[in-house]
Amino acid sequence: MYNIFIDAQVINKFLTFKLKNIKSNKLKYRVVMKKMKKVNISGYNITNDPSYISSIFHIPYELEIQLEDLHKLALKGKKSSIKKFTRLIEKYPNVPMLKNYLSTLYQSMGNMDKANEINRRLVVEHPNYLFGKINMAAECIANNKLEKVPEILGANLDLKTLYPDRDTFHTNEVMTFFNVTIKYLVAMGDLQEAETRLEIMKEIDEDSSQVLDAEMYLTMARIELVGARMKEEEKSRIRVKQNTNPKSRKTKHPDFNHPEINIIYEKDITVISEEEIKQILSLPKESLIVDLLHVLDDGIDRYNYFKKIEKESGWDANKFSFVLQAMFLLAELKAENITSEILEILRQNEDFHSFYLSDLLNEMVWEIIYKTSENNLDELKKFMCGPYINPYAKTEISVAVMQVYYNNPKRKKEVIDWYNSILEFYVKSDIKDNIVDSEMLGLVMSEIMDAQLKELIPSAEKLFDKNYVGVGVCGDFDEFVSEIKYNISKRDYIKTQKNIYEQYKEIKLWSDDSEDEDDEIEDYDEIDDGFFDDFDINSDDDEIRYYPPSSQQPIINEVKVGRNDPCPCGSGKKYKKCCLNK
Repeated sequence: MYNIFIDAQVINKFLTFKLKNIKSNKLKYRVVMKKMKKVNISGYNITNDPSYISSIFHIPYELEIQLEDLHKLALKGKKSSIKKFTRLIEKYPNVPMLKNYLSTLYQSMGNMDKANEINRRLVVEHPNYLFGKINMAAECIANNKLEKVPEILGANLDLKTLYPDRDTFHTNEVMTFFNVTIKYLVAMGDLQEAETRLEIMKEIDEDSSQVLDAEMYLTMARIELVGARMKEEEKSRIRVKQNTNPKSRKTKHPDFNHPEINIIYEKDITVISEEEIKQILSLPKESLIVDLLHVLDDGIDRYNYFKKIEKESGWDANKFSFVLQAMFLLAELKAENITSEILEILRQNEDFHSFYLSDLLNEMVWEIIYKTSENNLDELKKFMCGPYINPYAKTEISVAVMQVYYNNPKRKKEVIDWYNSILEFYVKSDIKDNIVDSEMLGLVMSEIMDAQLKELIPSAEKLFDKNYVGVGVCGDFDEFVSEIKYNISKRDYIKTQKNIYEQYKEIKLWSDDSEDEDDEIEDYDEIDDGFFDDFDINSDDDEIRYYPPSSQQPIINEVKVGRNDPCPCGSGKKYKKCCLNK
C-alpha cells in the first residue's frame, strides 16, 4: 500500500488558500473538470487479496517472498542498500516494485531529486503501475504544478478511465488513488468534491490510515480556507455594537428561601459534589426556581461588585460560577416560563458573558435554552431580532431551535417558518439599526446548510445579495445552495443532551485537561521517536510513504491551542470563536 503524508507546513506552503490563488486555481480547474463526471466506483471490483498486485506483474515467487523485507530495508534509508536494489532491478527489470522501493530508499535518505528521478523512470517503463503515477501526482501537488495532475491521473480522476482494460483493483490502489485525488481537489479549491471522495473512502474501509490522512488533510484545508476568507472580509465585516455593562452598584448578598442555594456561591462546578447538586435539586421545585431566578438577577445586579473583587483579588471560580450553575439547575428542572430571565442574561454584552459563562456560552448554553424554551419560539424570535445583543448569544438560540427541528419531526414546518421570518426581518433591516452582524448570520446560514433547509434559499439569497452574510464562515451563496442540495455527508447533527451530572463531569474534564497542558506537551516529546513507525510499515501491504521535499521539516511538537488563544488560522479571533468546531 502506498501512503501519502504531507504535514501542516507543506499544506501552508504548497496548498495556498489565499483567495487570489484559489480563484486562479479554479480558472484552470474549470477547464480540466468540464467533462468530469461525479466520482463513483462502479465498473470495477475491489479485492483485498494480498497477492493480487504481485500477480498482475508476474513476480517470481523467490522475489515475492522478499518484498516485505525489501520494503522495510528501503524505509531505513541506508546508503549501502542502493547496490542491493540496483542488482535486483538488473535481475528483475520487469518488476516495478523494486524501482518503487529504490525511489523510497532515496526519499528516506533525503535525496528527493534522485527519488523523483527514479520514480519518473518507473512511470515510463511501467505505465500500468498505479503507484508510480500516484507518486508523480503527489510530487506535482507538493511543487504546486497542479495542471500536471490530470495529465497523470486522467481528466476524470477515475481509476476505470485511467485503466480501461482492468476490471479489478486492490483496496490499497483504490484508497491511495482517492487520497491523492482528494489532495489535488483541495488544492484546486473543490472541497465539496474532496468531501464526496472521502465519504466513499470511508465506505470502502473506514479504519484505513488513508482515511485518517485524507480527513486530516481536508480538515486543515477547511481551517485554512475559513481563515483566509475571514481575513479577506474582516475589513468589511458588519459588527453589532453591544449593550453596555450593567450600571447597578448593589453589593448585598440576596436572601433565599433555601440557604442551600449558597453552595453554588461557594463552590465552583469543578469542586461541587454530586451529593450537593442532588441536595439542591431535591428542594421544593416552585420555591427553588424562584431562588435560582434571584441568582440570575444577582449576577446582573452585582456584576460591577464581582468585577471589582476580581480586579483586587484575582479570579476565583468558586465565587463567580453561580450564574452558570443556576442556569444548569433551571435546565435540569425543565423550568417553564423562565425564557425572559434566561434571555436577560444572554442580552448582556460579551464581557459579561466572558466573566460568568467563559467558553461555555458557545459550548453548552444551547442546551439550557432548549430545555427551558423549546416551547417558546416566539420569544426566542424577538431576541434574535433585537439590537445591541452579543451575536454569539444569538447563535446559541439558533443552535437550540435547530435541535427542535432535528428532535421533533412534527415541528419541522414551525422551525422553518421561524427561520424564514427571521431572515426576512434581517433583509428589511438597515445596518444603522445595529441588528445585523455578518458573522452571526454566517453561523446561522451554516446551521441551515447542515439541516439542508432548501425552503430557506430564497430568503437567504436576499441576505447574500445585501452582503449581510459572513461568507468567510459559511461560503458564498453558490456554495450555500450547493451544500444544501448536494451534501451527501452522513454526519449526525443531532446533539447529545446531557443531564447536569454529565455536564459537570465534562466541564471538570476540560478543566483537568487545561491544567495538564504542560504535561501533555512533555508527553509528546517522549513519544516522538518511533511513534509513527507502525503507521509507516504495514507488513501485509505493498506500502510506500511519500515524504515532502527535505526543505520542509515536519512539525513534531504542536502546542495545544487554548480556547481563548488566538486562532492558528491567522484570523485574529479567539480559537473558540473561529476554528474550534470546524
